[in-house]
Amino acid sequence: MRLSFVCHEFPPIGGGAATALDALTHALAECGHDVSILTVGLDCDSCGTVLMPDGCQVTRLRAARRTLLAPSMVELLRSCLVLRKHMYAWLAENPPDVVIAYFAVPAGYLALRPARLLGKPLVVSLRGSDLPGFSKKRLGIFAALQSPLLRKVWRGTDLLCANGDMLYQLAYAFMATDKLQNIPNGVDVEKFTPAERAVASTDGRFLFVGQLIARKQCRQILEGMALAAGICGPLELTFAGDGPLRQQLEQEASTLTSALRVHFVGLQPRESLPDLYREHGLLIQVSQAEGASNVVLEALASGLPIIGSRAALSGGAADGETACPGVLLDVVTPQTICDAVVQIQHDSVRRRELAEESRNYAEKHSWKQKAQDFEKLIQDVFRGRL
Repeated sequence: MRLSFVCHEFPPIGGGAATALDALTHALAECGHDVSILTVGLDCDSCGTVLMPDGCQVTRLRAARRTLLAPSMVELLRSCLVLRKHMYAWLAENPPDVVIAYFAVPAGYLALRPARLLGKPLVVSLRGSDLPGFSKKRLGIFAALQSPLLRKVWRGTDLLCANGDMLYQLAYAFMATDKLQNIPNGVDVEKFTPAERAVASTDGRFLFVGQLIARKQCRQILEGMALAAGICGPLELTFAGDGPLRQQLEQEASTLTSALRVHFVGLQPRESLPDLYREHGLLIQVSQAEGASNVVLEALASGLPIIGSRAALSGGAADGETACPGVLLDVVTPQTICDAVVQIQHDSVRRRELAEESRNYAEKHSWKQKAQDFEKLIQDVFRGRL
């Protein structure tokens, strides 16, 4: 099948959704599909059309985008205008069998008219910040437009794919429809693998990966780890990521007990992540809202035990699942994080059990399997429009 994807972000631009889009399109291309992607470039030099090594064709439009992670409101608006201007011509030049938009807003909304004019089915992947109740701050001044735009997407699309159970529930609560399916992210289980080491060699090294924003509850992690270090003895905590809270967290870390060594390593290149996970003994991910998190899945594939919030461990559940393996925190406070860290530090047997459970879970949720699930759905949509 010829599949055309549209998104305002694609690596190196963007966060989890862009990473997932890259992985899914790669897996679909390996299945033999003709895959093309329309997005925006980071600068003028990166714009244009290129054929990727996996066979995907990527067209990047000039939109004066400068930030790697979350775009500013001005950048988001420019991206919308550029995508709107060029999308119909891009789709019409090589008409696809199915149009797939990542994010209901902006890409899903912008793709409604071109897909309808070309008579092509439209599939929309729901990623989190495009849903009411997920992140109040992400859309800024555009938040008031979210609900009316989403209603048009719900009515005009052929299929809605939620990235995990939490997003499925949010989408269904917003507007119930039988078009909605739960298709969580997968993980590359060949790239992310456990380290060949004894568990004890990194059992005092804890890791956080992600944006340093309030929704991720980074401050609670820092304070909880400081409490645990006062009980367990020397511990290490690495923050891999960037965001508006970084300076505050660095200042707070400098005032904490010397028993906790804190490292801020910034945003890491994708190719460095497998080694980063292997260099640590446990992941802490206590986000307030989460779909199927790339970080959680990558840590699981790397054989790391996880201390996580309910959103982090169950937000990405597929149909019939409750949560992925890990130490579940129903309430996230510095004290509950401390208690979980102390408990797992004193129980090497449980750490080994969780490490094995993590890898076993990840092997059942590879991108290859998720691509096959997605492939079946879009084939059903395509046949339904014949």
